[in-house]
Amino acid sequence: MPSGLTSGEKKLEVVKRPLVPVLFFFISGIVAGRALLSFNQHIYFPLIILTAAIFILSFILRRSYFRLICLLLMFFFIGASFVIHTSMNPPVLLELTEGKKGIVLEGTVLSTETVNQERARFDLSVETAFVDQDIIPIREKVSVTVYKNIVDLEPGRRIRFPATLRPFQNFNNPGRYEYEGIMRLRGYSCRASVSDGRYIVPMGRGDSGLLMKAMESARAPIRRFINDNLSERNGAVYRALILGEMQGIDNDLREPFNITGLGHVLSVSGMHVGLVAAVCFALFRFLFSRSYSLMLRMDIRKLAAVVTCICVYGYTFIAGFQVSAKRAMIMAITYLLSMVIGREKDPWSTLALAAVIVLALDPNDLFNISFQLSFIAVIGIFWLSPEIYRLAKERFGDTARGGVLPRIYIYFSSLLIITLSAVIFLLPATTYYFYRRSEE
Repeated sequence: MPSGLTSGEKKLEVVKRPLVPVLFFFISGIVAGRALLSFNQHIYFPLIILTAAIFILSFILRRSYFRLICLLLMFFFIGASFVIHTSMNPPVLLELTEGKKGIVLEGTVLSTETVNQERARFDLSVETAFVDQDIIPIREKVSVTVYKNIVDLEPGRRIRFPATLRPFQNFNNPGRYEYEGIMRLRGYSCRASVSDGRYIVPMGRGDSGLLMKAMESARAPIRRFINDNLSERNGAVYRALILGEMQGIDNDLREPFNITGLGHVLSVSGMHVGLVAAVCFALFRFLFSRSYSLMLRMDIRKLAAVVTCICVYGYTFIAGFQVSAKRAMIMAITYLLSMVIGREKDPWSTLALAAVIVLALDPNDLFNISFQLSFIAVIGIFWLSPEIYRLAKERFGDTARGGVLPRIYIYFSSLLIITLSAVIFLLPATTYYFYRRSEE
C-alpha cells in the first residue's frame, strides 16, 4: 500500500481488498496457535467460545470500522483454532506398541509402490493393530518399506502383515533436511518395515474412501494403457507426468532431466497445472469464438474460464491430488473464477483468497517449504514485475506499436522479468532452506 495515502484512503484500500488483511490475521493466528500447541487441551475450547463471541459482536456493532476489526480478530482466532485442532489427536501407534513384540498391522493401501533397487515403499492407512493378544482399532497413516520379495499391491487393497515400527528421525548433519517435521506435517504416524513381502497377506478390498475409489477407477485404465502400449522407460515418464506416480523413475532416468535443469518436470506440480489451465483456456476460447451466435449470447472468456476450471480439476483428480498439484489447482481455479466475476485485475485479492482456502484445508501447510516457495514466488511476480516491465517498455516508448522487433523485445523481456522477480523474492528462502541460490 502506498505510504502517501491518508487514513481515509487507507480505510478505503482495506475495504477494496479485505482479503489481504484477512489473510494476514489468519496466518498470524496459525503462527500463534502453533506456539500454543503445548496448551492445546486447555485453550482450544476457550478459543472457540471467543471466536463465537466476536462473531455475535460483529452483528451488534453498527460502525463498519469496528465490524472490520471484529472480522479480522475472528480470522485470527479461527487460524489459531484450526492449527490446534489438527494436533488434538496426536499419533498413538508407536506408544501402543512400545517395548512389545508380535505387532501386526491391518489396513488399506493408499498409494502405488515406489520401487528403488530391491526395496518397495507405499503408504498405508492402518485400521487395526494386533498387539500381543489385544485388537486395537486405530486410524493412522504410516509409510511402509518392504525389503525383499516385493509383491504387487494396488491402491485400495486391504492387507495384513507383521511389522517393525520406528519413528522418523533426522540426520544430525549441518543443513539437514527436516525429515521428521515434514513427515509429521504430511500426516504420517511412523514408518513400518516388512523384512519379506511374502509375509503380506491380502485381505480383499479395503475401505479407502469414496474419493480414492473414484480416483483409482479413473486412473487404473490409464495406467494399464500406458503399461501395455509403451516401453518400460517411456511408460515411467508418462505415468509420472499424467498420474503423478514416481515408482518407475530410477536414478538413471532422472539424471538426464537433472542435468538439463528439468528435474521438476517429472513431478506433478504447479507448472503442470498452470500449463493445463493455459492451454485449455486458449483452446476453449478459440473454439467458442468460432460460433457467432454464442458470442452474441454470452462472454466467451467467462465461459472458457468455467470449462477450464473443470479441466484443471479433472487433471488434478487424475494425478492423484498430489499436495503441490492440489495447491496449484486451488490457485488456478481461484484466478479463473475471478475472471468469471470480473475481478481478474485484482491479483492480490485472488492470491489472498487462494492462500486462505489452502490454509483452511490444512493450516500446517503454512510451515511447508513448497507452500512458502510457491506463494513467495507469486508475490515477487506481482510486486516487482509491473515496475520492471514499465521500465523495459519505456526503452522503446511508442515505437513498440510500430514494429515487430520492439514487440519481440518486450515479449521476451516480460518472460525474463517474471523469472527475475520470482528469483529475487525467493533468494532469502532458498538460501535459508537449501544453502544455495538459483543459477537460472
